[in-house]
Amino acid sequence: MELQNYVVLEVTRQDNTGEFECCSDLEELTSTIKKFCRENTNSVILLDRVDYLLTRYLFEQFLESLYQINDVVSANNSLFFIHLDSAILDERQIAIFRNELHPFPNQMAENINIEEELFNILEFIYNSKQKKSTVNLKKIKKEMHLAYPTISKRLRLLEDKCLIITKKQGRSRGLYISEKGEELVNKRKSI
Repeated sequence: MELQNYVVLEVTRQDNTGEFECCSDLEELTSTIKKFCRENTNSVILLDRVDYLLTRYLFEQFLESLYQINDVVSANNSLFFIHLDSAILDERQIAIFRNELHPFPNQMAENINIEEELFNILEFIYNSKQKKSTVNLKKIKKEMHLAYPTISKRLRLLEDKCLIITKKQGRSRGLYISEKGEELVNKRKSI
């Protein structure tokens, strides 16, 4: 399928950047997506910050809107991506979403085993996030006493497993833990 159009919808109270279309009302969101899909076949829709909607509306209301959106998306040969934070959902709601939506491959931390050296780096990035501190190669080199090639190789392995995300920041690259990485660290800490 060749994608012609896309829209990023962020669910927030107001858009300060002007980069994304924002909707904080469930009915408005549903009609906006329906209208976009009808006017733009073969399109992609990314819905972010769903946690805000789930605090304002009942789960069942939100799910009903998803069913309506899904019908229009399917009818117009489009793709619909939704970013959900499983920490705000109970087990029943997570089960419903898993049955209704298809998670990206490798998005679950279940059954992931990594070597202790990789886990130490992942845990360092996780702890830095908790302290609201950014991490780069230089900080890992200082903390872990490793050579740059070794760090690069280990970071590549963590990134391949979708446990970290790297973003270029000027001359260096920032390292961030993914939700899957956080889940793995929390799982190991609870054992």
